[in-house]
Amino acid sequence: MKTTVARALLVAVPLAAQALTSTASAQEFRPVMQSSSVGGDVSWWSAKNVGSVLPLVGFLHYGFSDNVFLDAQLPVATWLDGPDARDSKSRFGLGNPTIGAHYASTTDRLTWHAGGRISAPVGAVRDADWQLAMAGGGYATALYDYHLWTLNHLPIGGVFGLEYRVADPVVIRGNLDPTVYVPFSTPDVQQAKTLFIYQARVEVEGRSASGLGGGGALTMVHSVNEDILNNKRVQLSIEPFFSYDNGSLFARAGVLCALNDPLGFGFDQGKVLTLHGVIGAHL
Repeated sequence: MKTTVARALLVAVPLAAQALTSTASAQEFRPVMQSSSVGGDVSWWSAKNVGSVLPLVGFLHYGFSDNVFLDAQLPVATWLDGPDARDSKSRFGLGNPTIGAHYASTTDRLTWHAGGRISAPVGAVRDADWQLAMAGGGYATALYDYHLWTLNHLPIGGVFGLEYRVADPVVIRGNLDPTVYVPFSTPDVQQAKTLFIYQARVEVEGRSASGLGGGGALTMVHSVNEDILNNKRVQLSIEPFFSYDNGSLFARAGVLCALNDPLGFGFDQGKVLTLHGVIGAHL
């Protein structure tokens, strides 16, 4: 059933976005990185030979001024074994809490932002179930925002991006976030290596005057110097989505589909096809 629903969304969302772009006026866009907001980002990945993985990330963007913003993320994940597991059990792990700041500015229709972030490496906790839950959180999100789920590294990264309002109902966003993963030794891991990973995301969103909208996003995670999973260095994914924003509350619902090895193709058995939702409020 999940596969049928996902296929329907993959077809319906681009058509909905196209219809929305023909609307004469639209609910005004607030630049994502130049507005204060609080909310939660939740994903659900379920497969017969995997079980169910549920990552949840609370987030806060708080503006100290019109241009300077505090960013915070608090991730947690649970992993419940599938029915075929010999000893079905649930696992829980706290991901790497992350704090950062960025500067954002808007000129006419273009908004740009630049900043940085650092994550507390709680993934080094010596608990197998904790670390498996964290690994599941990374898989379920197709390795995007990998700094939230990495083990035995201190992630220090930058955040850069543009948002361009093509017309009142349509906006294009692009992000490029490079991160250095500094290793540290634990009793179990003595030879972790420094990782250089960057992630990129491009998305198009259309929105009607009522606040209803939709669009699609393409993401890439690339490890420059080391394999990140199963002898692979690049993970691509696509996400069609519906969205809503009434000026006070916002929400998004989509399907994240991994496109290539190691986590895709998403419609194949055991690969990553994740239901993804965001809900929050403007401050």
